[in-house]
Amino acid sequence: MRLRTTLILLGSTFALLGYILFHERHLENSREAAATSSRVNSFDPDEANVIRIEGPNGKSMFRKGKEGIWMMVHPVEDRADHPLLTAFVSQAADMAIVETMTLEEMTDEEGGAAPRPEDIGFGAEEIHVSISKGENPLATFVIGAPTEFEDVHYVRSESEWSDATPVLAVLSRLFDTAALPVDKLRDPHLVPAAADDLRQIKFAESPTSLMLKRERLSADGSAFSSPPSSGMEQSVENTQAFITPWRLTQPIDTRTDKQIVDDRIAALLGATIVKFSDGAAAPPSVGEIQDGKREIRVWTFTSKNKIIIELSDSPEAEAGDYLLATVTDRPGVLRISRDILKAFTVNPNELRDRHLADFKFETVLTVDIQGYAPDGVAEPPVKLARYGSNFALLRRGQKEKADADKIKELIRALNKEEVEFVADSDANPALYGLDRPLRLVSITTESPDPTAPTPPPGTVPKLLKNSYVLRIGEGPNPLQPFSERLYASFADTPFVYGISPELLGRLDPQAIRWKSPELLRFSLFDLRGITILRPPAPPIDIAYDSGTNGWTARAAGNDVSDQIAKDRVKTFGETLSFLVASGWTADPGYALQRIRDETILDITARIQDTSANKVDDVRIRIAPPSPGLTRSGTYYGQLNDFPDVFLIDRSTFNHLNANLLNEPESTAQPEKEDLPGRGATPTPAPDSADAPDPSPIPDTAAPPAADSTPPSVDSDAP
Repeated sequence: MRLRTTLILLGSTFALLGYILFHERHLENSREAAATSSRVNSFDPDEANVIRIEGPNGKSMFRKGKEGIWMMVHPVEDRADHPLLTAFVSQAADMAIVETMTLEEMTDEEGGAAPRPEDIGFGAEEIHVSISKGENPLATFVIGAPTEFEDVHYVRSESEWSDATPVLAVLSRLFDTAALPVDKLRDPHLVPAAADDLRQIKFAESPTSLMLKRERLSADGSAFSSPPSSGMEQSVENTQAFITPWRLTQPIDTRTDKQIVDDRIAALLGATIVKFSDGAAAPPSVGEIQDGKREIRVWTFTSKNKIIIELSDSPEAEAGDYLLATVTDRPGVLRISRDILKAFTVNPNELRDRHLADFKFETVLTVDIQGYAPDGVAEPPVKLARYGSNFALLRRGQKEKADADKIKELIRALNKEEVEFVADSDANPALYGLDRPLRLVSITTESPDPTAPTPPPGTVPKLLKNSYVLRIGEGPNPLQPFSERLYASFADTPFVYGISPELLGRLDPQAIRWKSPELLRFSLFDLRGITILRPPAPPIDIAYDSGTNGWTARAAGNDVSDQIAKDRVKTFGETLSFLVASGWTADPGYALQRIRDETILDITARIQDTSANKVDDVRIRIAPPSPGLTRSGTYYGQLNDFPDVFLIDRSTFNHLNANLLNEPESTAQPEKEDLPGRGATPTPAPDSADAPDPSPIPDTAAPPAADSTPPSVDSDAP
């Protein structure tokens, strides 16, 4: 047949045409004319609002409503498959003609007989299509059978057949849609809405019900939950509206778990109709669950009408694989998949957010932790406040640098804590120990108001402050394990949660525990001298000599500069210039006594303050926690005369306690393994794991840089 030859040449023809169209864009009018002449129809798909299809599967008619949505008006009034019909109209306007011929011209190339109309799909199997704008036809054509080539069908544009009727071979997938049974052109979904258009959902199963709700707020902050008065597009303010998270509002008002709710909504929107029935009867009243029907009500932002779906079991379903449903805007009784039950629930706990809190660390302004003694007397509170990107511990009327990492871990722990839903009312707080709490935690946050208009560039957006007060109590029942009688409740909410002991442990009521572990931080080039005293041995002085640009050392009145151990001095300086404690002691009385009476290492560092052009002395004294325990894993330390006592680990102590002088060659002795205690000869750390880094340092230290950073000598400490 000549059609085969035509299609073989079609590929090269289209390639040449594409080249011409690409390189001759200035001939736009000519290009449009050529494209129009090679198509069956020429109309704007957006203008079409009526479709009529008649074929072996019967007659069907569709009309586009004011909202721009295709609806079926015959053989029943129902929602149509809008995406499918939209694509159908676009394909009808874009049918490309491959070849035009008559039946006589379609004779076989070997001289066979011409085909009859029935042979190419016309006659009883043909499908008539009419597309119009109101009463004005836009396209009328008849679809025959597909050719032997993919996506190519026979089409004629005249309704009456004659020997001279031209037959078109067109490139289109229209046949796939036009040949569908009528029910396949109806909307298969129960809820014709996108997930972001839903604003309210109610699940009911007599006598209980559950409601989910969210709001759309316009740019001026006002509620915008009602639909527009027409099918017109929303205003700019509304299209940029902020949609609040889903909340459970009935039977209780609380946060929901976003992932769980999203999964339920996906199951609801994905529920499809297995079989249509156009009868007017309601679903049978048999097989009802808990003496009532299941009902789902859906409200959207873009429609005035809610959709009501009533579900009931089907007694004739052999495997129980479907339910019967009636929908307010659809005719008859529908059979739907039981998968919709993945969405249905009337148990509020199935949708609730199981996490205790949902704080964003970057929005936290303050954290206050109030502890209570066993007799209920309040202890001094922990007060933490954000200053810029850092946090401060407010204590003794002063600001001290706080441990931001520990605060971040606390916020993360509150957010990760998975609770048990104990009660939805705290009417009897004594039952949970909330009348005399173990902890009272107050948190304030600040964040941009999402409902406020976008501020001009360079201006501060409107901010909202929120306050939260968390009470943690211990249930009074002594027969109940401690891990099962810890409860929490936020003020101004009725809910009581069961929590884990681990969370209580993170709410340390000792203010000193929240102090930053950073003790010293300065540039190594700003170190001007070190004095090390290990009583009762004489002190060792190491100093930077600006005249020689090098280091000198004196011990017992003698110049021992040639004995400086450069590798150990380097490790010592690196440790001292970024000295970090492993913690703080909450009861410094005993520790201060140990430091006064049993100091085993006394260091004075002279540090250049380039901003003030002066040298500051910083003193560190270290003692073991108990007499004779010089091998303990933890040591007490005091910075200058501050009253707080820090803790350092054994490795840090070893770096600070290393002997910075080599023994004279004539008197060098093997190094002893004991760590120095009171009266001991100082030696390097014995354990290889704790030994200083032996990497070499230059013979002389570089002079301080002009812009070197001044040392931070815990300037926030009281």
